[in-house]
Amino acid sequence: MDTSFQEAKFASIASFSEAKFSGEASFREVEFGGSTHFGTVEFCGDASFIDANFSGEYTSFWGAEFASYAFFSRAKFYGDTTFSEATFGRDAYFEEAKFDGNAYFYKTEFGGIYGFLETGFIVEFTGGNAHFKDAEFGAITGFNYAQFNGTADFAGVWFIKDATFENAIFRGELSLIATRYDKLFIRWHSLEKGIVYDDIAYLSLLKNFRDLNYLEDYDNCYFEYRKDRRSMARLTLENILFKNPIDYFLQVSYGYGTKPLRTLGFSLMIILVFGIFWRSIGLGRPNEALDEYTLSDFEHDSILEVLAFSATVFLSGTRLFIDPPPLPKIRGRSRSLIRGAFIFERVLGALFSILFFLAISGTVVRQL
Repeated sequence: MDTSFQEAKFASIASFSEAKFSGEASFREVEFGGSTHFGTVEFCGDASFIDANFSGEYTSFWGAEFASYAFFSRAKFYGDTTFSEATFGRDAYFEEAKFDGNAYFYKTEFGGIYGFLETGFIVEFTGGNAHFKDAEFGAITGFNYAQFNGTADFAGVWFIKDATFENAIFRGELSLIATRYDKLFIRWHSLEKGIVYDDIAYLSLLKNFRDLNYLEDYDNCYFEYRKDRRSMARLTLENILFKNPIDYFLQVSYGYGTKPLRTLGFSLMIILVFGIFWRSIGLGRPNEALDEYTLSDFEHDSILEVLAFSATVFLSGTRLFIDPPPLPKIRGRSRSLIRGAFIFERVLGALFSILFFLAISGTVVRQL
């Protein structure tokens, strides 16, 4: 037998706990003014809560069983809401639903398609956190266009088939600890605060990005993984004095091989700094020489020539691009100072050239 409460208004607590609806149950456009309880309710037919408003402090569908289709399209939940341990036997639609409080889906089982429509899954968790811990999704799952303004907890979730989060927005952290999935269609740029740190979660997501050929997402995820890994490392003497400083240098200098433009920027900055140094000690000024054997009899008063000399020294570090210029002889300046600066710039040139090639080969060349 079908049951309809369409457009009904409940001014205070509404409790349907342990009820059984043998046919279709319609709660379309119903106003629930107080706390609402559908705990352990059994819906044998379709259950419709389209455009329903749950205005109370708490809404419970804990342990509810939806044997057929469940519609929560455009439903609004203003307080905390739980679907924990509920079972959806067929498709469940939550498109354009809004959760202003915390939403709990612990150990919820979804046997059908979950909100996967051509228009996308536009559910919005506006005010609180979304908890799907240990939930199980048995079919294709779509959270397309979903907005998670708080923490999105998918720890322990099992996506038996593909899960899509295309164009979803995560303004809080995403937890994928012990989450099982084959393909997770999600983009790194949508994770504004990244994921909760866990080695396995990061490595699984990296593999997922690589398998989907999301190479830019892979690079960004790997970069954040290395940063988070260093921040979580134990504060041992070895880490403080050696590992962390080296790791931080690799982060800043070339983004762990993911950001070649950083290396290029540092290279240009080094050339400029040494150009200023060479100029300050007299290189390029009148009556000075760029050659340690023959004094120049003409003026080198252009800063561009000094920068060209600095670039030549820098690029000669590996001797792949150009041979090193002669060691300059500058009147009144220590030969050891000149030689030390000359060697130091060449060493930096060799180091940053190697880092640049590594970053280029790991990003640009990889995509060719």
